[in-house]
Amino acid sequence: MTEIPLDLAKKYFDDIKIGFEVNKSLQYSVGVDSLNAALQYINHPDALNFIDRYLYQIINILLEQNPHKIGVSEKSRIEESLNTAVEIVIKLLPSKPSLLSVIAKIFDQSMPFYYGIKTYYNVYSGFPIIRGQMALKFCGMHGFDLILQTLLSPNFQWLGTSIFFNIIRGLNFDEVLHQVSSQVRIGIIETIAKHYINLPDEILKKENSDTSLSFFKVMGHLISWQYKQIKNYKKLDELHQLWLNFVLRLINSNSLILKLFGWDILQNLVDYAIDTRAFAKGYIVEGAGTEIVNGVYNFSKYDNKGIPQYEKVPTETSKYLLTLMRFNMSDKSSRWFITYLRTNNDLDFYEDFTSSNDRRQPTSNQWISKSSSQAIASLVGQEPSPTLKRIGYILSENATDDMVFYHRLSNWAINSDILSSVFNNSMHREIVSRSERLLSFLAEQDLVDINIINLIWKAGLTSSSEDIVEEVFNLLVNISLKLNND
Repeated sequence: MTEIPLDLAKKYFDDIKIGFEVNKSLQYSVGVDSLNAALQYINHPDALNFIDRYLYQIINILLEQNPHKIGVSEKSRIEESLNTAVEIVIKLLPSKPSLLSVIAKIFDQSMPFYYGIKTYYNVYSGFPIIRGQMALKFCGMHGFDLILQTLLSPNFQWLGTSIFFNIIRGLNFDEVLHQVSSQVRIGIIETIAKHYINLPDEILKKENSDTSLSFFKVMGHLISWQYKQIKNYKKLDELHQLWLNFVLRLINSNSLILKLFGWDILQNLVDYAIDTRAFAKGYIVEGAGTEIVNGVYNFSKYDNKGIPQYEKVPTETSKYLLTLMRFNMSDKSSRWFITYLRTNNDLDFYEDFTSSNDRRQPTSNQWISKSSSQAIASLVGQEPSPTLKRIGYILSENATDDMVFYHRLSNWAINSDILSSVFNNSMHREIVSRSERLLSFLAEQDLVDINIINLIWKAGLTSSSEDIVEEVFNLLVNISLKLNND
């Protein structure tokens, strides 16, 4: 980089000030020159003042550019500016925590320069590869180590969920993820999670709920993967408990905004519990009208997508080697079957009719027989349809059954009596609606007993709001479809 005289550097800083505050514009060349000057005089008071006031604004404006409307020269100047901004941030962290907002903006995949522009008629591609290059450069300069130091520093302040969401996204690049040590990866995600969980209610209410939900979801899956990589299930279990305490705090808040947000997070946690639930060692199949289907199905092997198959060993009364397994359907959904595998064509007895692209495990009581109009296969199983009971978990070393979040979430929901906070004299329609996901989750495990049904029924009968009554009884109808016959 060519040496820039201090007087000229100050002129560049003044040009940026005039451009923003008077002309409301930014020239590409001035942007590049001012950033190079700031980097050269990084410890000078004028440079530091320029960085504090204008660095974020410059990067934001550059990344807002429509890739279709800029030429090769402009693209090159934007790329040079991003590279220089990364170097500035590296030199000033962790002493300037506010610069986390700059690196977060550089990692922001939604910016038009990266993502492109969609119009009514056309889609104009952006330059996502440059975003990846910036993340790799930042990583190569030990930037994520500096982020962790910044998060742990005593002068750290929360800058907003969207900023830390983008930092996690930058960390989540495949190329970056494997270059950063597990200690730093986990430290960043865990520290951000704890800062977020401990935010005061007044700050939480100001956060964008959609961004917060996406942040919570990505953070949850990423940290789960990280802890499982190093087999630290105890630490993961501790974090799960922190999440549940946080949700309970929101749900019990006096603020309707936070109550609704708490239930939104809880719906995400149900999805997370299902997605991350350990596979069963086996299943007890019982109650089937076709008697030979009933019995114990033990784990046999994994299919080519890592989904387990289970086999019922033939007995004296049944010559069939029956299999409980998942099939991928022509519509790209997945369904579980209890079947007899044959060379020419399989003999399908019962089908789990809940189709999903990511149905990793069978349900307990959503099975149908040959008499059902919902069947997509030619079934031969007689009514009634069976129910399935799980037998333990296939767990890694150091993990125990009570550490499985699916198990922990179920116990927490029952033991915390969380449903009583929904179905009472002051219940709100939106909260009733959001509770259905949790109730379905519990129903699939046969945990919705007569006491819960009575609680919901009584709340519906005593409400004076027609809208709430309608919501409550619609919920009861939907949940009843997932209850077993008992």
